[in-house]
Amino acid sequence: MNKFLIVFIAMGLGACAHHSSTREKTIGHPNPAASYCLEQKGSLELKKDSQGNVIGYCHLKSGKIIEEWNFFRQSH
Repeated sequence: MNKFLIVFIAMGLGACAHHSSTREKTIGHPNPAASYCLEQKGSLELKKDSQGNVIGYCHLKSGKIIEEWNFFRQSH
């Protein structure tokens, strides 16, 4: 009976344990300007300006570098 009780308690504690997932959850929608850059076979670079704002730049295969939202607006 003691062994059964110990096993039962151990199983109960194991079932209550928190299991973390390594998969990240996506919050909201992707940045459309960044998505457009990638769709055009560009690559993204994020930089901080002097005020701490993050600005995305799209590096195109042609060698041109353009701010991602300017690139998006030119085509939409």
